[in-house]
Amino acid sequence: MKTHSIIGILFFLTALLCLPYQCLFSQTIQNEVLAAAGDAYVLENKEITWTLGESIVESFQTSNILISQGFHQPSFSFSEIPAQENPGFSANIFPNPAVRYITVQIPAPDDKALFRLTICDVTGKLLLNKAIVSDQENKIDLGQFSEGILFLNIIRIKDGNSQCFKIIRTD
Repeated sequence: MKTHSIIGILFFLTALLCLPYQCLFSQTIQNEVLAAAGDAYVLENKEITWTLGESIVESFQTSNILISQGFHQPSFSFSEIPAQENPGFSANIFPNPAVRYITVQIPAPDDKALFRLTICDVTGKLLLNKAIVSDQENKIDLGQFSEGILFLNIIRIKDGNSQCFKIIRTD
């Protein structure tokens, strides 16, 4: 009888000692988002999900794990935008970094050509869209824009060739 009680006590102690290890390895990772609003829609093999109210964005990735915090990111898709090697025109933008004004010069060896100049912020929001003419000194006022990085895109109207420049706006 004494042997049975010792075996029972050993079994109980073994189970008690193994219980914390079982709890450590019994967790599962679920895709959950805490946000003010959101939804998911699935149609055939396409899925769209959205959330509202997330304020922090950060991602960490190893070879087989992706952890994202902030904007709901069920998957990433990267597309390369090839750089245009020879757009057929040159442009000079100065000063860069700029406090208030930048000057855009597009030398035109043959004739005056019409260009479209756009400025976007890092989120892609269009801040300025105007027509300019080559062989003129075009002064652009950046004072209305926030401090930071801006993207200036120059597109030649007749053929659509373009160049993009990163402008740093400082105070």
